[in-house]
This record gives sequence, structure tokens and C-alpha cells, in this order.
Amino acid sequence: MEIYKEFIGKNIEFTVSIRKIGDIEYEIYELNSNDPVYLKINEQFSDKTLRFWVPGTVGTCEVNRDRLNIYFKKENNKLVIECFEIG
Repeated sequence: MEIYKEFIGKNIEFTVSIRKIGDIEYEIYELNSNDPVYLKINEQFSDKTLRFWVPGTVGTCEVNRDRLNIYFKKENNKLVIECFEIG
């Protein structure tokens, strides 16, 4: 998937907040929608529905051929794009 290669290893700025449900605390990641990489991904793949998978994300497993899943890993306090997947 050549088209995605330019984004692999790039990071997007984010903030983290803590949400407590009962006795359990959860990290909530919010991507900076003004980040240049975020903007370029949205522009380049405007024909797709985008789903960003940050660490700890839970989602359904149905396949949607119009959706682009973008997976991140946390590395040195950065969210780094690890891979892309259609579905």
C-alpha cells in the first residue's frame, strides 16, 4: 500500500485526559485536529470514513470497505502511526 507509506512513523499531536468510571481510570486521547499530519490525512483520504485507533481503543469488527482504519502506537509520549487498514 504505497499510498500510505508517507504517513507511517509520523506522529500527531494529542492531549490525554483521565476519565473515571466507578473505581477505574481510563486515559482518553484527543488528537489535535489542527496538526499538519492530521490535516493532510483528512485531505488525502477525504473519500473515506476515517477511524483512528489509539492505544486502548475499543470498536466493532464489522468490515466497511469505505473506512480507513489508522493505527497508532505510543512511543516516547508520542502517538506514532503504525499502519493503515481498509475495513
